[in-house]
Amino acid sequence: MFGKRAPPAVEHAPGSYAAVREKFEQYHQVPGNQNAHVLTLLIGLLGTAGVIIRGCVSLSKDKPRASVARAAAASVWLAYAVALFATDVPNLLAAKCACVLFVVSIVSLRLDLGWAASVVLVVLGYGLQDLAHIIYGEETL
Repeated sequence: MFGKRAPPAVEHAPGSYAAVREKFEQYHQVPGNQNAHVLTLLIGLLGTAGVIIRGCVSLSKDKPRASVARAAAASVWLAYAVALFATDVPNLLAAKCACVLFVVSIVSLRLDLGWAASVVLVVLGYGLQDLAHIIYGEETL
């Protein structure tokens, strides 16, 4: 009754940033693995952006509409970046993510990747993350 009590366990909502971060940190202790994930994430994001752009362009029928489709695809990334500010992601991290997503959207528009290259980048990004876990001896999430 008068003894010290353990502090209450903090429960985070399952999809919250805090919950994801807590779990992510368990499997990403080695700096080399963390750095590899930065690179592989960018590869995967470029591929995903390429897939979105290809999908939007394939829905358009003529050249002027294809340009609008590309712009619409790029705006998906920007909308996602803005939406981060409405979550529990810290504002500085959300701002950094917004900058990265903006750069990814611009680069993907400039590269104008085809379907095959886009899918290869997505698979490569995912596969290289698993390879990084193997190389650095950490379990995958």
